[in-house]
Amino acid sequence: MVIVLGSIIYDEERNEFEVTRFIGSGNFGTVYEIRKRLDGSLFALKTLQTPFAEQTALKAFVNEGTLATKISHRNVIRYLYFHDGSVFQGLPPYIIMELANGGTLFQLLESRKSNSQMFSNAELKELFLQLIDGMEAINSLLV
Repeated sequence: MVIVLGSIIYDEERNEFEVTRFIGSGNFGTVYEIRKRLDGSLFALKTLQTPFAEQTALKAFVNEGTLATKISHRNVIRYLYFHDGSVFQGLPPYIIMELANGGTLFQLLESRKSNSQMFSNAELKELFLQLIDGMEAINSLLV
């Protein structure tokens, strides 16, 4: 099954989430906004773009889902649940994660660029420190 708008997916406690909005896609993943039916809270869902993903993409996705749920850091998006495709029959592998409503770093950079707004040294320092802290948290798990 391919996940589309309106699809219902589940977390490890079998809470229902409805796919409500397409957010974007990358090299091998598609990201949607999902709404938890119990309380209306919003999260992000990342899934493979096709149920027939090549082995390299599938392996990378499984690796991301397995490792990322172990990271807890203020500068890293929190991954809440990884479905490897075996628990909920008929649903492909997916990851439920914290929704970053503020947009991406790329969007911030593009916005500043299109408005010809420069970052101050203090803003750049803060951005770089957050990136470093987040990458250190991620890398500490990979070592």
